[in-house]
Amino acid sequence: MAAYPMGCSETTLAEFELLEAFQALPSLARMELIVQLAGGPTLRYLAEEVVVSENMAQRLTNEFASRFSPGKVYASRAAEGLLSQVITTPTFAGWKGDNPREIDVNGTKYLSVRLQGSFDSSHPDRVVSVLVAALPQSPIPFWKRSYEKTDIELRFELNFSVLSTEPSRLIVSPDCPDIAIFQLNAMAINHSEASKILPKFLFEYYTPERWNSLLTLSLMDHLFKNRGDLPEEQNRIDAVIQPLRQYTLLVLLGEQLEAISSEFESSMVGLDRIKDLVKKQCQQLYPRYKTLITNSKWQNNLQQYTHALQRIISQGELSIARGRRSWKA
Repeated sequence: MAAYPMGCSETTLAEFELLEAFQALPSLARMELIVQLAGGPTLRYLAEEVVVSENMAQRLTNEFASRFSPGKVYASRAAEGLLSQVITTPTFAGWKGDNPREIDVNGTKYLSVRLQGSFDSSHPDRVVSVLVAALPQSPIPFWKRSYEKTDIELRFELNFSVLSTEPSRLIVSPDCPDIAIFQLNAMAINHSEASKILPKFLFEYYTPERWNSLLTLSLMDHLFKNRGDLPEEQNRIDAVIQPLRQYTLLVLLGEQLEAISSEFESSMVGLDRIKDLVKKQCQQLYPRYKTLITNSKWQNNLQQYTHALQRIISQGELSIARGRRSWKA
């Protein structure tokens, strides 16, 4: 690299049979010795550009890279990142939610949160339980909701001990459409999209070939939890989290996601894939449902309807109250 102060491309590295060795360079050594220029990586001390001092996002990423290890501990942090940075925000933005807590589902520990709201006016005021877990491999599906007082349960299982080529799957049983299980491959990688989407400074720590969802989600979790209180620094952190989220959604919930049940197949990807699933579940669960919640005054309308019904009953018109005869005002 000393011969290429303006950057050494991967093609050049491959010609010298050094590409694999460069890609295997530890992340800390890469950060200390290498800088990424338009022409490719080069030795930091030879760079002709002035390297700006690191901002908070770079400092936190450097801190993360010095500790990260692809195992159970960071898989759990990736699960926390999936819940807070992808699912509750922004997928269920605007819904009311409780605080996350750990629950046991047939011997498997999940981080759980309950959310109340809707994605459209057809099925308003739904309660959805979201469960997230980091697992070596997904267990056999258990078709019973963890909370009885919910309409729908979504389980997201991050599998971190599977081959990177293993597909992610969405499983919904026709007999239990209230439960959907995402078996997600946390080791899957799309290095070409990583090169396009992720901030370039991140490649000073890890090459595009190493950016799987275990890495992106645990980094997102670390950045968010340590982003501080200053709006300027928070904006810088958010500017890094956003492309990390975009890439993660592409890898986990892109076109390659396999839907086991044909009733729940969809052309939607990313956040819209989750929203479309919930809508389909509501349609399956409540095929004849007609809501009274059609405007902001629905509670007043319902109260007026209740009073009218009680008046009809008090007059002895039970057949009208039961819908057997029509009522004329």
